[in-house]
Amino acid sequence: DLVYYAKYGTVVEKGDENVLVMQDGEIHRKLPGNDISVIRFLSYAFDLSVFTASNGTPKLYPKDRTLPYLFNPDPHDPEFKKSPQSFRAELHRRFTEWVYPIVFALISLAVIGNARSHREGRINPLVTAVTIALVARWAGYFAANQVQSSANLWPVVYLIPLGFSAVSIWFIATNRTMELPVTLADRLISGLRLIGDRMMFMRFWRRDASEGAT
Repeated sequence: DLVYYAKYGTVVEKGDENVLVMQDGEIHRKLPGNDISVIRFLSYAFDLSVFTASNGTPKLYPKDRTLPYLFNPDPHDPEFKKSPQSFRAELHRRFTEWVYPIVFALISLAVIGNARSHREGRINPLVTAVTIALVARWAGYFAANQVQSSANLWPVVYLIPLGFSAVSIWFIATNRTMELPVTLADRLISGLRLIGDRMMFMRFWRRDASEGAT
């Protein structure tokens, strides 16, 4: 596996071919045994024809298509023939992606809750908001992917952001505070403490190792 990193990149046409010219970057190559070889370069040219089909036309997936095309895809499109449901799933995903920033804002307002001190809470409100937002986003992403295999699940893609929004609005309207369940909050706190302790241990271990080397 090869991963390319570069500070600058330019697409240059050389005859009938397109070449990506990268400057000041690195190539990370995964070796057997999970080792990684790093190659630094000042300039590197990458032939983009590897991403082009044999007939000379680029291979476009549903995520690369425009919204009008998703409404009325070409029946002769090879990707549409292979997986027509993926085009419908991408269409539903496009209609719901823009809603999630609003959902995240409502969740944040619901977590803030009333004016009582957050010292009474079991967990920092920022962690609570991020956790609930991640759950909402993961559920929406999972539902959109499931539509590819089961078309009848498309309403769930819309119900998830609408449901989280409705619950958040209810918490805001009733001046309540949205919190994580006690069991989940305790596990999350324990996990965060464990990560913090391990990071502290690694910091002291590296410091002791560097001092011992000197």
